[in-house]
Amino acid sequence: GVLQLAETGGGWRPVRTVLSGLGTRAMSVDERGTLWVATDAGLWRLASLSAGRRPLLVTSALRRIDMISTDAHGGLWIYDDDQGLVRWTDDRRLEPVPLPAALRYLHVGAGYTDASGRVWLGFTNGQVAIVDRIGGIQTYGVREGLDAGGCRLIYADSRGTVWVVGGRAVARFAGGRFETMPQTHGLPVNATGVAEDASGGLWFGSASGIARLTPHDF
Repeated sequence: GVLQLAETGGGWRPVRTVLSGLGTRAMSVDERGTLWVATDAGLWRLASLSAGRRPLLVTSALRRIDMISTDAHGGLWIYDDDQGLVRWTDDRRLEPVPLPAALRYLHVGAGYTDASGRVWLGFTNGQVAIVDRIGGIQTYGVREGLDAGGCRLIYADSRGTVWVVGGRAVARFAGGRFETMPQTHGLPVNATGVAEDASGGLWFGSASGIARLTPHDF
C-alpha cells in the first residue's frame, strides 16, 4: 500500500491507502499532483489520498513495472519487464515505444523525464537511452564517455545538467556527451540518493557515507 504523511495543526498524521498486490514496485507524481503507483496487480491512479477518495486500478496489463516517469505534457512513461517501454496518454491509451534490439531485454535501473519531454532510461549494463516524444532513440555508453557501471539513479540539477549514478562512478551529461567523474572527487559508489543545496552543491548519499560535489568541482 501507500503511506502519506499529512500535515495537521498538531504535527504529521499518517494516512494509509491499501492497494492490492504483493508490494509497491514504483511511484511517480505528475504535474497535476496525481500519484501513480505500480504494484504486482497493475498500475494505480490516486487523484487524492484524502478520506473518501479511492484509488483507481488503471490497468492490470502491466504487472512488472520497474519505472514510472511523468512529463510536462500529460504523458506517463512506464517501463515494464514484460511489455517494455510504453506511454500512457491523456486519452487513456497505452502506446508501445519500440526499443533497439540491443536494449529490448535489458533491465532498467532508473528513469527520468526532462523538461522537453524526453525520457531517459538507465540500464543495469551501464548504458543510457534517451527517447524523444516521437520515438527517436539515442543510446550512450563507454564510447560516449559514460563509464559509471550499472545505472542506479538519474538526477537533473537546477542548471539542467543530468547526472547518472552508476554502480562504480558518477557521470554527467553536458554538450551532447557524458563525462564520468574520476574517483579523486571522493564520490561514493552505489549512491542511492542525490540532493542539491541552495548554493548549487550536490550531495550524494550511499551506504558508505555522504559526499558533496561543489560547482567548482565540475
